[in-house]
Amino acid sequence: EAMDWQAQADGTSQECGCCYMDYSPSSMVPCQAGHTFCVGCVRRQVQETVFGIASNVVCIPCMSTCGCKSTFQFSKVREVLPRDLLRCYEKRQEDDALLKAALPGLVSCPHCNLRVEVPEEQRILRCPRESCGRETCKLCGEPPHIPLRCEEVEKTNAAVARLTIEERMSQAMVRTCGKCKASLIKEEGCNKVTCPRCGQIMCYLCRKKIEDYSHFCQHALAPDTKCTACIKCSLWTTAKEDDAQAVREAKEAALQEQLELDPTAIQLDRRPIGPSEEPKHASGGAKA
Repeated sequence: EAMDWQAQADGTSQECGCCYMDYSPSSMVPCQAGHTFCVGCVRRQVQETVFGIASNVVCIPCMSTCGCKSTFQFSKVREVLPRDLLRCYEKRQEDDALLKAALPGLVSCPHCNLRVEVPEEQRILRCPRESCGRETCKLCGEPPHIPLRCEEVEKTNAAVARLTIEERMSQAMVRTCGKCKASLIKEEGCNKVTCPRCGQIMCYLCRKKIEDYSHFCQHALAPDTKCTACIKCSLWTTAKEDDAQAVREAKEAALQEQLELDPTAIQLDRRPIGPSEEPKHASGGAKA
């Protein structure tokens, strides 16, 4: 800030093309066409690119209002990014490159989400990440069970039944993008949510891909009031109550499945099953 004040005092400051504030030349980052922007605006542009719906994260576009189609050199942007943001930016570039490559043998580790290329004839995914290193069946995500097929693996004992139900309850709180498989959690806003990775729009209630607001009930209703005139999804509901209801339904469905597989497995284990049905929301997620 001292350098910025000094630059303004001696007349050497430059105006940021985004926020229109004056800064010292050392606090500015130019696009390849020569338009200059302050470090703060460049960082915010990178954040919006990384965590927003940008389809191209390889190059950071110029922010000039003159219609400039140029981009920032990565070497220039890299110099002004905090370490954590730079790491997220590089990770987003890597994820998008893998997604666009659409490699047929690319499988995500169910424990750490690292994408690993597994040969078609190989059934076991061995995670190469040192902090993980687990082995799982690439088809069902369970521990290796060769020579048994996935549907032949015995899953009817009490411990496994409990784990299955609890996993289903936890998964119920998370919506998954139908296009890129990114996990979404809504903290606030309406039920029309946009995937922060690929931009696909979905309904938070029924989890279906949608195009616009026509998917939702158009009748005038008080908040959290169910419409009696149509069966369309409500645009405004409480995220906490929505998730709690999804967890209850997932628990009931999973419990019924386990009872059909082996009634004794659940009956012998009388402890409460699953996490709290009033989930605590994460600090980040999809926005309406």
